[in-house]
Amino acid sequence: MGDKAHRALRIKRSEGASPCDVIIHFTTTTTKEAIVKYSRDNTLQYGNTEITIYQDLYPATLQRRKEWKPIAELLHQNDIRYTWGHHFKLMAFQAGKSHTLLPGEEPDPFL
Repeated sequence: MGDKAHRALRIKRSEGASPCDVIIHFTTTTTKEAIVKYSRDNTLQYGNTEITIYQDLYPATLQRRKEWKPIAELLHQNDIRYTWGHHFKLMAFQAGKSHTLLPGEEPDPFL
């Protein structure tokens, strides 16, 4: 599954605190993608502990996604499929066409 796994560097938590983060480096991208895809629709567990998977993203990317969340919510409400692209862009797909929104552009073609 993964060839490296370790706990995230954090201050040791007290007994009963929320679980620690674990970072896993997957051997292949296809394995990682299969596990992430499976986890979207299914609950992953280790013993009695539920496991939640988050993609490791740069703080700047997380900030941009937060800023563009209203646009993403509008796309979702209008049943328009979308994905986040590399080097930060938002790509939407509808009626066989795709639209790309880059930073500084208005979202008009999306809506």
